[in-house]
Amino acid sequence: MARQLQSAGYQVWGCEWNSDGVKIANQSDPGRFMVWDLNKPADRFPWGEFGAAISSEVIEHLFLPRNLFRLARRALVPGGLLIITTPYHDYFKNLAISLTGKWDSHHDVLSDGMHIKFFSPTTLGKMMQEEGFQAVDWKGCGRLPLLWKSMMMWGKRRA
Repeated sequence: MARQLQSAGYQVWGCEWNSDGVKIANQSDPGRFMVWDLNKPADRFPWGEFGAAISSEVIEHLFLPRNLFRLARRALVPGGLLIITTPYHDYFKNLAISLTGKWDSHHDVLSDGMHIKFFSPTTLGKMMQEEGFQAVDWKGCGRLPLLWKSMMMWGKRRA
């Protein structure tokens, strides 16, 4: 994603928990990518003053998902855009998973490091609001409507 944004003319900085991923990213743009654990307090984040931030398929892996919003608040200017993608969960999708007997395999609790939070548009929007963002809109992505694979939500940082 970073390379595509760079090729479109955007300046890109990034953080990632995996040091191998950061090494690869820094090969083409040294110093623009760093290792960052979202369990760390956001007040120590060294960058700021960005107009937009993107978190793609991360928040569902966090024990403390509010830290993602706190980090984004620190990094973004007031009115800055936050875009989050995460697997979609809501009533009809959860019902379909249950009716097809796929609940255990869908949540895969026997594997380490899998998804630990499951967001609906309502819960992600509420957390976004509570953490200082004005949720603007969201869209479902992939598969059939109401059974979407993922969702994208975006909002603006309040002053």
